[in-house]
Amino acid sequence: HLGGNYLLSLYGNKERIVKRLAPLNQVVVFGSSLEMFIRQVGYSGKITRTFHYVDTAFYQPALSQGLDRSTLHVLFFGGLLRNFDQLEDIIAACSGKNMVFHIGVGKSNRKLNHHGDQVRVYGYLTEDEMLKLMQSCDVSLSVLEDTIGSNVITSTLAVGLIQVVSDVG
Repeated sequence: HLGGNYLLSLYGNKERIVKRLAPLNQVVVFGSSLEMFIRQVGYSGKITRTFHYVDTAFYQPALSQGLDRSTLHVLFFGGLLRNFDQLEDIIAACSGKNMVFHIGVGKSNRKLNHHGDQVRVYGYLTEDEMLKLMQSCDVSLSVLEDTIGSNVITSTLAVGLIQVVSDVG
């Protein structure tokens, strides 16, 4: 489910991508933009387009817990092809607003500029911890360089979060 530009950065050129795909009987992709990219690079085999999945038995909105909604809680998760410079600009533009940004960086060493109490950074979280954090937020912010499908988008959508997303194929 990676974007075409990311595939080019991994393989170096279109010919290498086609060479790696050539032995396959079928390629399964999320969304039409990746399907078009694979056709444009010259792959002539069968391509099946499907949609990104989510486990809706696990990812569900929380029952109303009487949370204080005087503060807008914004979730930003993931590391692959995320635009952290743009995220920093958004946080700076919201400085002094009644907002808290919950930034999940996983196992990465990603550092953010200091924004005081307005930003909370999380390392690795279990699925249950991540779900509880999602359920305590209002908005999922996905500032992306490029993506075709996103686990963060589908899981936070299933939890009922408002989606603010950029550059999805």
